[in-house]
Amino acid sequence: MAATGENDLLANVQHEQPDLIILDDRLPAFNIVTILSRFLSVPTARSIPVILFTQSSADRRDLPGGVDVVLTEPFNPKELLLYIRRLLKPRDEQKGEDRQ
Repeated sequence: MAATGENDLLANVQHEQPDLIILDDRLPAFNIVTILSRFLSVPTARSIPVILFTQSSADRRDLPGGVDVVLTEPFNPKELLLYIRRLLKPRDEQKGEDRQ
């Protein structure tokens, strides 16, 4: 799923219910603080894990809650995959239980 702006992203999240959201704080059409604040106001979105790419570790101080992992660029792609697997594992286990 891709989005072109904050409202588009939030509408997609509510409609599609993705398993994971990956955001980059350099995207010009997105204000990460606003997006995260709005996520927290949507009960169904609160349970979706969020990974944020950022330019500086200092950027972490200004973030509201709602981010599970912050990766400072440049980052190791293997590290990203590790975090994705770790965040999706509880969801995969729950989906398996739902099938039984």
